Amino acid sequence: MAISLSGVTGQKPMEVEFKGSELLVCNRTAVGIEVELENFANASLQGKNGKLSYWQSTHDGSLKHNGIELIGCVSAGSNIYLPLVGENVVKGLEELKEVFELNEKHGYVPELSERTSVHVHIDVRDMSAEELHRMLLLYLVFEIPLFKFAGEHRKNNAYCIPLAQNKMLLGRLDHLRGESPSGILTTINQGTKYDAANIYSVRQKGSVEFRMHEGCTDTGRLLNWINLLLSLKVAAKTLTTWTSVQLPNYFSAVGSDEFMLQVFSPDLYRILKYEGIEYDVLKGIRFCQDVLLDKLLSQYTSEHALSQTSSYKGKQEDLIVYKFCSTKRSFNPEAF
Repeated sequence: MAISLSGVTGQKPMEVEFKGSELLVCNRTAVGIEVELENFANASLQGKNGKLSYWQSTHDGSLKHNGIELIGCVSAGSNIYLPLVGENVVKGLEELKEVFELNEKHGYVPELSERTSVHVHIDVRDMSAEELHRMLLLYLVFEIPLFKFAGEHRKNNAYCIPLAQNKMLLGRLDHLRGESPSGILTTINQGTKYDAANIYSVRQKGSVEFRMHEGCTDTGRLLNWINLLLSLKVAAKTLTTWTSVQLPNYFSAVGSDEFMLQVFSPDLYRILKYEGIEYDVLKGIRFCQDVLLDKLLSQYTSEHALSQTSSYKGKQEDLIVYKFCSTKRSFNPEAF
């Protein structure tokens, strides 16, 4: 039985009425957007129709030179604000574009220093722990291409550390596929605030926070970024022809291009694609293979000991993947 993240974390799925937009990959997922800007604290925070409907401003101590952070949200009354959903995501970005354009006419142009960035929260409260496991594996497959899109220099930022470097979390990642709520919660707690894909936020806010995008005022680019991230969630929930541990096998069977087109739409794939992306995705697959292999090797050792008892029956699915992974050093990249 699938264990829901909301049941483990106590973060209940948000229930709001919304209108969809054909510009979004997924309309039912709440999206939190945080845009950091410098040299903008004295700007006029108004759109064409006056007071902003989709943004709140706040001070951010990490910013300098009159820095400001704009948070995408809608008021639910009594100082309660909710993240954007469906059509409001698009309307919020359109309103933000108006703010930039109106201020530019008066000489207020935001400074996008190395301290500025854009954080996007993708709501996962409607997912199971195993679906989160699949989403994180997909993210790890595409972490290099996603950094290239979001700003490759960001991977060297101490506030945006590639998830592939969080060995404590990766060592426990398989617990998300388990049946122990405490084991799932302990794994989530291994995420850190400054991971590029921060899953500790799942416990705090019910979302995975993606921190890697550089400071940006191009709202069209931000919409593409949000759709790329939403695509990871949609694929984790809908690509059910493979389980998490079968990911390397599945990739090998369908090939690089087909795999990427199953995760991203053709338009998003074209936006993400660059010369050499196939090699970087293959490196991501190999990395996930290593993550799975490390887990399965230790599991295989204990299973081998347990198999000496008449009451033990091994997990066939995991052992099949172990057999595949154990031959990975002869993997032929030319096959892709």
